[in-house]
Amino acid sequence: KERADKLASTLPISKDKVSVLQADLSNPETLRELFQKSDVVIGAAHYALNAELARVASETGAHFIDMGGNTEVVLKEFNFADTAIKNGASIIPDMGLAPGMADILAFDGINEMDTVNDVKIRVGGLPSADSKAFNNPLRYMLVFSIFGLINEYMGEALAIRDGKVVSIPTFGERESLELNGTQYEAFPTSGGTSTLAFTLTSGEFLGKVKNLDYMTIRYPGHADIIQAFIEMGFFDEDKIILGNKEISPFEFFSSLAKKKEKESSFNKENILEAMEYLGILSDKPIQFSETSVSPRQFFAQLASKALDFPGEKDKVVIYV
Repeated sequence: KERADKLASTLPISKDKVSVLQADLSNPETLRELFQKSDVVIGAAHYALNAELARVASETGAHFIDMGGNTEVVLKEFNFADTAIKNGASIIPDMGLAPGMADILAFDGINEMDTVNDVKIRVGGLPSADSKAFNNPLRYMLVFSIFGLINEYMGEALAIRDGKVVSIPTFGERESLELNGTQYEAFPTSGGTSTLAFTLTSGEFLGKVKNLDYMTIRYPGHADIIQAFIEMGFFDEDKIILGNKEISPFEFFSSLAKKKEKESSFNKENILEAMEYLGILSDKPIQFSETSVSPRQFFAQLASKALDFPGEKDKVVIYV
């Protein structure tokens, strides 16, 4: 709530038009009460909550829009279409940068043509070259939720190949590109195309697009580090028993490493540098609210601090 109050105080609108409320978004009755008082609800909470938020919006008649990012969740939101229509509500999922703006730009271009051989959507939110964040080992700064970022890095990306929807493993392909004199790398991540691949392979669009894919843009070297972290198990969701609520990152990493057969990535200089920067090798204890924690929660707690650069410049790269 403190962060919300601080943000509200900076908004360039009359203070009497802003109210900060604290509520449990996992409680359907709390949601219903909030939505009944609202004309439009913008969902910027954890992506896993979006299906329930969309359901309550459809039942109460409140218009709802979310930032999306997880296609499985979006497909669940589609189940509430009939109820939303009945109650006069518009439900618009996946309206962030990508999925969202980038997909709209691609779709608009496709509509200008009779048939399209290849559609390539490349998007990245990155630190500017003159920011402090540019010099950290990952050459990255958080521009949205750490859990949303991890979600993108896991699973599979939807694409169109030879007119059919296919799934591509995240990081399964890699390409280099140069834009305005700056070198980047790009690789598939999940959720970026949202349901665009399904739309373009059905109905009036069937046969219009031969190939389409989405990749996330990063500065060179980022993908190798993230792939190593995935290999180490840092994004796993199975919880590890801590014994108490306090443990050093190095102890946690050691217990995790024992479960992994492959350890070759641990010794690469750039991987070790990134681990050191994030605090993974620190022997200073950190506290958790529970006595068991998943590697993903552990990583998120460290990364959300190490990659947070308030006030530093970032940039958005969109290439379609």
